[in-house]
This record gives sequence, C-alpha cells and structure tokens, in this order.
Amino acid sequence: MEIIQKMTKKYRFYFAKNNVSDAILTLLGAGYSPLKDCINDSEEARRVIIDTENKTFWSTDLKCFENSANTIVNSQKEELKEISIEVLLKL
Repeated sequence: MEIIQKMTKKYRFYFAKNNVSDAILTLLGAGYSPLKDCINDSEEARRVIIDTENKTFWSTDLKCFENSANTIVNSQKEELKEISIEVLLKL
C-alpha cells in the first residue's frame, strides 16, 4: 500500500530538465507565471522549477538548481521531484 501512495502522491515542487524552452512555453500556456530566473550570465537554463501550489516557475542553471533544491527541502520541508511537462499538466 505504501508504494502505491508514493506513486500517486502529488508534490508541490517539481523540476523539468528536458526541452527547457518548450517546458516554459507549455507552462505559460497552462497559466503558470514566471518568477525571476536564476541563471549566471555565462550559463544557460538547464532546469525549470515548478511550484504547483502558486502556479509559478523559474529557470535555473545547474549551480542555482542545486541551491534552489536545497532551499526548498530545508525551508519548505518539501521534496523536489523530476517530471515531464506532459505529466505535470495531467495532475
């Protein structure tokens, strides 16, 4: 039973790492609002972090992704799960 609950649990925070540009366009089309990106000038967007509760998202480079993930875990006491945009929009 515990395995089924873990598989069906809806999380607040997700991240997508494939086709970041397409993910952003999909999120905008679904009514999500962008927050300020966290990308160093010499880097590019590698991940999109999605907050399903507030319907917001922000893009990150790899270093900022690690910092953001740690902040979410430590301050919000929430896990951050990888998800495809197609699956997220079906939740």
